[in-house]
This record gives sequence, C-alpha cells and structure tokens, in this order.
Amino acid sequence: MVRSLLVILTLLLPATARAARDVLREQSTRTVDVAGLRGVRVENSRGDVQASASSDGRVHVTALKVVHGNTRAESRRMADELHVDTSTEAGQLVVRARYPSRRSIRIGFWDLFHDMEWPSSEVKILVQVPAGLGLSVRTSSGDVDCEGLPSPLRVESTSGDVHIAAAGADVDVSTASGDVTAGDVRRARVRTTSGDAEITGARGPLDVHTTSGDVNVRDAADSLTLGTVSGDVEVERAALGLSATTTSGEIRARRVRGRVDVGASSGGVEIGLVSPLTSAAVSTGSGDIELTFERGMSARLELQTSNGQLQMESPIQVLSLTRRRVTGQLRQGGAAVSLRSASGDIHVLTGEQGS
Repeated sequence: MVRSLLVILTLLLPATARAARDVLREQSTRTVDVAGLRGVRVENSRGDVQASASSDGRVHVTALKVVHGNTRAESRRMADELHVDTSTEAGQLVVRARYPSRRSIRIGFWDLFHDMEWPSSEVKILVQVPAGLGLSVRTSSGDVDCEGLPSPLRVESTSGDVHIAAAGADVDVSTASGDVTAGDVRRARVRTTSGDAEITGARGPLDVHTTSGDVNVRDAADSLTLGTVSGDVEVERAALGLSATTTSGEIRARRVRGRVDVGASSGGVEIGLVSPLTSAAVSTGSGDIELTFERGMSARLELQTSNGQLQMESPIQVLSLTRRRVTGQLRQGGAAVSLRSASGDIHVLTGEQGS
C-alpha cells in the first residue's frame, strides 16, 4: 500500500510543479490634430476605456495590450492577434480594438488534475480629448472611466461598469448589467437594466431609469426624473423638483422642494419636504406613505386610502373627515399636497407635535 501511494505521488508531481504564468504588456501611443474632426469614438469590446481632458488641444490615444499566457511564445502569439486601429469616419476619429474571432487553447493531460488558468488578453485604451470634441464609447465587458471631459459624452456598455466625474457637458449612459456612478455632472441621462445607478452632485436636470437596479441620488441642484421597476429609489436633496416611480421597490427622498410627483405600486414611500414647495402628489398601491414637512411650512392636504389608516400631526387643522378621506390645512395653506394609497397607511409629520 505504501509503495502504491509513492507511485501516485510521483506521477502527480509534474502536475504541481508548473511554472508561473507569463504576462506580456505592450504599449503604443498616437497624437492626432483635431482639424476637420467633430468628435471621437472609441470601440473596445473586452477591455477598459479611460478618458480625460487634453491639455494641448490635440487628441492623445494610448493602447495597452495585456496578455496572460502559459508561455512566452503563447503570450507573443496572442499579442500579435490584437490590433488597435485609428481612422476617420464621418468626421469622427475612430479608435477601434480588434480581437481574434476565435482562439485555440492546448490542454495537456496533467492540466486535468488541477485548476486551469486560461490564457486571457485585453486592450486598455486611454484617450485624452480636447474641448469642442464630443466623445462616444462603446464596450461589452470592459469598464469605462471618464473624468474632467469638457464636451458631451455618450457611453454604451453591456456588462462593464461606468464611472464619470467632473463632466462639463451633457452625459448619456446606457448599460445592461453594469453599474453607473457619477459625480459632479451637468445634465445627465442614465439607462440600465440590472445595474445600479449612483449620482452625486448633479448640477443640471437628471433622468435615471433602471429595471431591477437601485437608484441613489445625492445633492442634486436641479430637477430629478427617476424610475425603476423592482429596485429602490433613494434621494438626498432635490432642489428643483422630483418625479420618481417604482413598481415593487421603496422610495425614500429627503430635502425635496419644488414640484413632487411620486408613485409606487407595492413599495412604501417616505418623503421629506422643504420650502419652497410648488405641489406634491404621492400615490401607492399597497405600500405605506410617510410624509414629513419642514418646520414652518404651509400647505393644503388631501389624504385618501381604501383600507389603510390616516394620521396627521398638529398643527395641521382638519377641515373634513370621513373613513377614507381627510382634508386639512397646515398653517396658512398654500401648496396642494395629495396623498393616495389603495391599501396602505398614510402618516403626515410636521416635527411640531404638541406645539
């Protein structure tokens, strides 16, 4: 028995004494004058894309090949199969990474006895774009990172994440399963399927919609139009109004002013209103509604539910009362506030109960 074990261990030794993987990196750069150009387009299906502002009025492109092979010869062959082309199409500078349509991998007998490390390759593209040229980026699995771009930006991604910071012009982002994070942006439009969207410091109108992802917005100086099907919506400060909808998620918003229009089917809604308020309409199917007024605000209220409970804190004055509907006035009245739920409870808070 001992001899048999020794024979087995001896046979397995070649499988465990493998050399480390070979990593090959190649970098190339190109600088392009902008005469006759009206934009830049980058297409990189598998690799990451990084974009920033150019400081000398020209376009700078850097392509970095990163190849992980089992041998130097394999890495060299894989690197030769990767190509990055630049061309001018319809007034746009096009930077396109080309990957091989198929790849053959040799598997040895001993590879079957341990975890395989598959060869991999990608191209990372870095581009610097001057003011006056819009940038569009298209990728499948690669991430996109853009910072400080002075001109319009459009990003299309399948499964890669998108990060945008300090955008000086309009932003348009669409992803399938990737997450989107953005900070210090102007007017922005974001569409995702299953990815989350997190926006901080929007200086212009913001339009964000997702299917199953969450939407999180903080410190918005302009109007918000937000929507999701099964995700949650969370807002911290909406300076010029909020429109938000969800089907099965929750909506929580604080420090909201202007015009408010919020709807949820089966989720609950929590809204904190601050002055000045134009109007507010909140509706739910089976979820509860909790609305809080900033101290000193005035409003005219209408609360209506089919099966839930209705509650209002002082100093709200009740004007009419039935089992399903209550109207009231907060101080001098003013902005109309309508709260409706099919079967959820409705609770209005002022933070001044007992005053």
